[in-house]
Amino acid sequence: MKNILKVNGFFYILFFISILTGQFKMYINITLITLFHELGHIFMGLIFHYKIERIVIVPFGALTVFNKRINEYFIKDLIITIAGPLNQILLIPFLDDNKLNILLLFFNLLPIIPLDGSKILNLILNLIFPYRLSYKITFYISITLILLFFKFNLTIIILIIIYIINNIKYIKNINFFFNKFLFERYLYGIKYIRARTIFGYKLKNIKRFHNNDFLIKNKIFNETEILSDLFDNKRVLW
Repeated sequence: MKNILKVNGFFYILFFISILTGQFKMYINITLITLFHELGHIFMGLIFHYKIERIVIVPFGALTVFNKRINEYFIKDLIITIAGPLNQILLIPFLDDNKLNILLLFFNLLPIIPLDGSKILNLILNLIFPYRLSYKITFYISITLILLFFKFNLTIIILIIIYIINNIKYIKNINFFFNKFLFERYLYGIKYIRARTIFGYKLKNIKRFHNNDFLIKNKIFNETEILSDLFDNKRVLW
């Protein structure tokens, strides 16, 4: 567990602030509720035989990172994402006061990275838009909501800093994850029910939950042919 379990530095900062401001009990309650929430993700991930890379204890909860492919099926990713909120709902009959639990439940469903709401939004966007564009839209919506929540409150400011850091990391890694996304499709040859045609050699237009064909100079190439040409010949995307 030493290699898997990590504690974010901001967790300790808010821990001490909660003691100084008399909000220690609330901070502990929030942490316990969100940890129970995280157990839902962990349990479902293990059901799907995903290996846990790390569990990071953060202010008001935890984040679980699984060693899994980007190109999983929609329903699998959706089940793992909603498992956390559903697990949290199971707490309702056992709590005397559910105001905090329900508040956290709805807050977590906001489309702010790395909350579950942003993952659900991204899954839906991937049904409509190409992977790379969906990635960007998720970021723009997330950062806009973070700025709207800004208040001159020490706890909120720290939380906003944490979310902004997460969002910056997210958008800085766009090229890495896009290349990983393409390489997985080349390596595993995953097939989907939906199909679409891309006009021209435009890899950025590949959709996640689709089979993508390419119409280039009046000739149809399937996705496998295009990605084989890319990786076998060691082309550079950027």
